[in-house]
Amino acid sequence: ALVLQSAGVSLLTRYMCQRVQYNGAAVSLMQELFKFPLAFIILVLAGRGNTVGSVFKRIGAPRELLQLCVPAGCFAAQNVLFFVAHERIPAIVYLVLSQTKSVFTALFSVLLLPGKRLRLLQWLS
Repeated sequence: ALVLQSAGVSLLTRYMCQRVQYNGAAVSLMQELFKFPLAFIILVLAGRGNTVGSVFKRIGAPRELLQLCVPAGCFAAQNVLFFVAHERIPAIVYLVLSQTKSVFTALFSVLLLPGKRLRLLQWLS
């Protein structure tokens, strides 16, 4: 199912990039702006009776929020680059390149983390 979803998103995005002119950065920004209030609503509803104030207490201190901004910024940049890539390269090339990140993550984890060894089954997965 994940393979179909990933391929479907890439093919649909490539198709739309060829048919309609739009700014990928604006689309990514709108995605992120839509996700924040949606996640906040889910936090309030999942808390069953929690107030908005208690949700902010559960989120954490400002320092923790700043630390979360680093991966969030990387994720937002990845979303912008997703649209840029689909405007410039075929969908199949994007899919192959995006799937190599797992291989490189495993390779760099072994090379850069001292004492980290992967078993054969881990390499194959």
